[in-house]
Amino acid sequence: MLSLTTAAHRWRTLLGTALSLVLGTGLLAATAVVIASATAQAPQRYAAAQVLVSSPTVYTGRIGIPEHRPWPTEEAERLAAGLRALSGVRTAVADRTFPARVVGGPETEGHPWSSLALSGERLLDGSAPTGPDEIAGPGLRTGAVMNLFTTTGIRPVRVSGTVSGDPLVHGIYLADDVAADLASGSRVIGVVIDDGAEPATVAAAVSEVVGSTGAVHAGAGRARLETEEDSRTRWVGAQFLIVLGTIAGFVSVFVVATTFAFVVTQRRREIALYRAVGATPGQVRRMLLGEAAVVGLLASTAGGVAGAALAPLLGEWMVNVGMQPLGWQPRTVFLPTAAAIAAGVLVALLGVWSASRRAARIRPVEALRESSVERRPMSRTRWLVGVASLAGGVAFAALTPVAAASTLALLAVLAVIAFVVGAASLAPVYVPALVGLLCRPWRRHRGPTAELVREQSVVGVRRVASTTAPVLVTVTFAVLITGVIEMMDDALAAGDAAAQPAPVVVSPAQGLPGVTDAAVALVRDSGVSRSVAVLPTTVVVDGRQLNAAGVDDRVAGRPSGPSLDPPDAIAVSATLAAERGWRTGTVVPLIWADGRPGRATIGAVLVDAPAPVILSLANARAHDPGALVTAVYADGRTPEDLAATVADQGAAATTGVAYQNAEAAEEERLVRLFSVVMLGLVLGFTALAIANTLVMSTAERRRDFAVLRLSGAGVSQVLRVVAVEAVLLVLIGTVIGAVAAVPGLLGTAAGLADDFGVDVSITVPWRTVLGVVAGCLAISLVASLAPALAAMRGSAVDHVGDRR
Repeated sequence: MLSLTTAAHRWRTLLGTALSLVLGTGLLAATAVVIASATAQAPQRYAAAQVLVSSPTVYTGRIGIPEHRPWPTEEAERLAAGLRALSGVRTAVADRTFPARVVGGPETEGHPWSSLALSGERLLDGSAPTGPDEIAGPGLRTGAVMNLFTTTGIRPVRVSGTVSGDPLVHGIYLADDVAADLASGSRVIGVVIDDGAEPATVAAAVSEVVGSTGAVHAGAGRARLETEEDSRTRWVGAQFLIVLGTIAGFVSVFVVATTFAFVVTQRRREIALYRAVGATPGQVRRMLLGEAAVVGLLASTAGGVAGAALAPLLGEWMVNVGMQPLGWQPRTVFLPTAAAIAAGVLVALLGVWSASRRAARIRPVEALRESSVERRPMSRTRWLVGVASLAGGVAFAALTPVAAASTLALLAVLAVIAFVVGAASLAPVYVPALVGLLCRPWRRHRGPTAELVREQSVVGVRRVASTTAPVLVTVTFAVLITGVIEMMDDALAAGDAAAQPAPVVVSPAQGLPGVTDAAVALVRDSGVSRSVAVLPTTVVVDGRQLNAAGVDDRVAGRPSGPSLDPPDAIAVSATLAAERGWRTGTVVPLIWADGRPGRATIGAVLVDAPAPVILSLANARAHDPGALVTAVYADGRTPEDLAATVADQGAAATTGVAYQNAEAAEEERLVRLFSVVMLGLVLGFTALAIANTLVMSTAERRRDFAVLRLSGAGVSQVLRVVAVEAVLLVLIGTVIGAVAAVPGLLGTAAGLADDFGVDVSITVPWRTVLGVVAGCLAISLVASLAPALAAMRGSAVDHVGDRR
């Protein structure tokens, strides 16, 4: 009851804390709903297939993203025929996926017409495609003539029929025999069962037919066949949300802890009076924890409900920017929201825990003190937390240089969080000294003002430390986030410059996914002195899938050129050769990208190989008709000449530098988007904390202001003291925040240098950081001068006895 009463009485004091919890819990709820809903889902193209059969899984070295080597066409058709003969099976279709897109249309893929039965969609108009010059699909107009992009080239086709469904989901349908020539084997066989048949029974029968040649998935297990692209997109989104939740949780705890610590400092006499009338230390702790529980429950519930309501918008936004796969829907809301609300209450309790322990040690005699000077601003716990946090920050920063690129951001954030906690905990040690140091040069010109600011920092150590801490957090994360982004851009640019492939690069145009074989031939026959086409593919060796690249035979001056003349010849990287014990002349059993077994002879071992396995372009195309050439590197012609040559085949030509910049643009876009969201989150939290702390601290100083006015100071002079103090605290928070970010920046620079193989120096966009500091200063001045002016309304004599 006392907690409810005091919380209601001090609602203005706790408003900033409540708003911080609403914002923090709302973000946690929204991110939790998105993460919980971003589960693997079976491709929507197989909506009507209650049972799916996947080809054998191969090891890729990527955690959480399985890969399936395809069945050869003959084997896939044999398995599908055997499944169609089973009781309860309506049809079984070997699906194939390959690049196929209407030029200027949406990003689609191609499939055989027979796989339409797996989607549950239907033909709305026209007829099925029957030849290489006909297509069907959703969103197409029957009879229309369109340009179709495939690996072989761009050619005009006629729309034979219109199909229901979403083009982005169901793609384009071609005749089965045409699809077989364009696809690299089959990885999925879909089984549509009869009405009334039991999926589990049919799945058991299917397993007997398939045996060890594949895996059977029914019911929820069909989600294991999520596409690799969707899996990777979900992983990127999860990393973003984890970092977002980590920062939101930390800043929430930090703001709540700072606010409650300051509130306890202001309530020393009140708490001492409770002790004087018989309250025990345990009752004092329970009172403060009760206040935190009340505020936490109300604010967290409001934030959780708001976050759950906004989660669909967050998920939709992430789909639009490429951090969630298409088709994401909020599938589960209650449990993630309840967990976020519970986390918000826990954050409130954790934030007040240390302050409640210190409050319980206040003695009844404190009620008789006229001075609010703190006798012991640094407790043993504060020393322990500060030193331990600094040590933890050093450890995280030391791990950053040896971490993988995917964990650099998280480790840098953890290092900075540890340093921020350490710096904030130890603030009562160094802040008064820094204030005195900064005031020293001003004493000659602003003697009384500087002296007052210095003395007030000495007698109000915790107040000064509490108002500096939010600025420290803001500047630290601003320096870290903007610095990391700037260094990543520098590392990418340096890596691109070092990897400059050729003076001219022919690459896809018009949003197409690759360069067609027809465009490659046009470049080759255009009079260039050198052309190298690169076709990414894969091979499987001893159950492990290895990245491979087919390269044009015209690789002048490279040992791989003459060594790739035999059809079965390959070259391997020196790293792979050392790992496997291979040498020139070794015969390697392998499985090609179309699932066919074979044997290859190592013709060369390359130190600077662009992929672990290199084979001729003709050999790669023969075994992987569904792969796309990523680029053609050429010399001897200008970009303008080659651009005109390949324009009809949906390709463009540009300089090597421009190509490298375009390749890095998408990654830079996501990274910069990540930085803007993170920086906006931190600024929102800390702006609230700065305003809340300064409003509380300034409003509670009526008596101090009254004494100054009775001593002869005018209102403008008192406001000048308040303004100077606000400026000094922002300056101190800026300096300490910038220093706290340095270890994280050092670790990130070392990690990027190791990953990209280039020198990376610490670079910080100081204009952006100074803009953040200016924002902090503006908030500080408004949040201190406005309540100070309000506190000086009326007679100074009326306020001189104010003990609040």
